[in-house]
Amino acid sequence: MEITTSQKQGRVPVAVFHVQGVVDSASYQEFSRRVRAQVEAGAEYLLLDLADVSYMSSAGIRSLNELALLMRGKFAHDEKSKMSNRVKLLSPQERVLDVLKISGVDLVFEIHANLEAAVASF
Repeated sequence: MEITTSQKQGRVPVAVFHVQGVVDSASYQEFSRRVRAQVEAGAEYLLLDLADVSYMSSAGIRSLNELALLMRGKFAHDEKSKMSNRVKLLSPQERVLDVLKISGVDLVFEIHANLEAAVASF
């Protein structure tokens, strides 16, 4: 798995994580560590680009759930902000999207098909 990050400016600055490869038991901790580091460095709005993720195991789903809990706790004081407004997913491949739907992750995170629409949604 490889992760690169970029910043996109919409109404708010959005940290975009471009994830490539497989998010599974061998890589989910690195995925979680990288995202957590950006949050601890001050990132408030996150977009996870999953277009190049070919497979996500239950460990990958676990890391998404941990991210949801982290953001929910970090921004609990902000009554206007829901966690779903802070973290969104971009362009998962059909196989990964099926896993997200089966596990209910699509009910927690908004999923967008293109970068511009995703950034504008924050």
